[in-house]
Amino acid sequence: MPVFEHYFLVKAESFEEATHRVTRFIERYELLSYDTLEFFPEDSFPATHPRFYEILARVEEKNRKTVREFLSELAREGYGRFENLAEIPQGYLSKLFHTIAHLLDGFMGIDSHFYNLVEDSHWVSPALRKKLQESPHDFWLIRLLGHTEISEPRFELLNPERLLKV
Repeated sequence: MPVFEHYFLVKAESFEEATHRVTRFIERYELLSYDTLEFFPEDSFPATHPRFYEILARVEEKNRKTVREFLSELAREGYGRFENLAEIPQGYLSKLFHTIAHLLDGFMGIDSHFYNLVEDSHWVSPALRKKLQESPHDFWLIRLLGHTEISEPRFELLNPERLLKV
């Protein structure tokens, strides 16, 4: 069963309220579906916790790294310049570009290591960073694993190079 790790930034006063908000979001979100969600209280922190900002920086950077890696893959295939994007063939590369767009415009997906539920974003704005400092008791960083039973491979799990290796 494929498993995907995510961290969510949530406006909530408790771990229980935060996990409820995340669960409700995922249950209603049409672009992502999990059979089960597994939350980790020991790896979830209020903004008052000493590790909160360290982990927030790490998971936000992981999203940026994913975008950079996907852009590098497009460049290796000859689509590294903005004006070349109109020539991307439909298939794996166009779906890779589509995933990059989702990460940049705030659509949650399996490639989203961190998701800011407060701003519907993969990053934290300067304005929200200020609110985190001013009202740290109102925010949580929640770690979860999403488990899914899939009957056929999805694009997000496939890379043509991996399929061709025997």
